[in-house]
Amino acid sequence: MFCAPAGEVPSAAASSRNPAIGPPDELAVSRVGFDDDWLAELLFKYRAGNFFEALNIDERERWEVHRAARLLEGEGGARSIDALLAQLDVLSDFADEKAHRVLELLSDYAELISPEMG
Repeated sequence: MFCAPAGEVPSAAASSRNPAIGPPDELAVSRVGFDDDWLAELLFKYRAGNFFEALNIDERERWEVHRAARLLEGEGGARSIDALLAQLDVLSDFADEKAHRVLELLSDYAELISPEMG
C-alpha cells in the first residue's frame, strides 16, 4: 500500500476521482448495504491515501500513525524505509549508470515519503 506524505496527493489520485463514487468528503459518511469493519478500514485508507485534504484532524493523525508504523517499523509485513534503502545500496554496487540513477531516484522518493525524513 502506498503511504503518501501528509498533504500530498499522488498524481494517480486525480484520475481516481470517479463521479460514480462521489466527492471525497462524502466518502467518510457514505454507507453501503452491509456492515463490515474491514470495509470501513479499507475506505479510510483509500480516503487518506488519495484525498488527504478531506480528512479531519483525528483522521490525519490516525493516517500519520499508520504511515509511521508501516514505513518506519515495517508493520504488517511492509518493507521499512531502512530496509528499502539498504537494499537499494546493495543493488547500487551492481548497477550501471542508468540503473544507478533509477536507484538514486527511488532512494530520494523513499526519503520524501518517510515520516522521519520527509
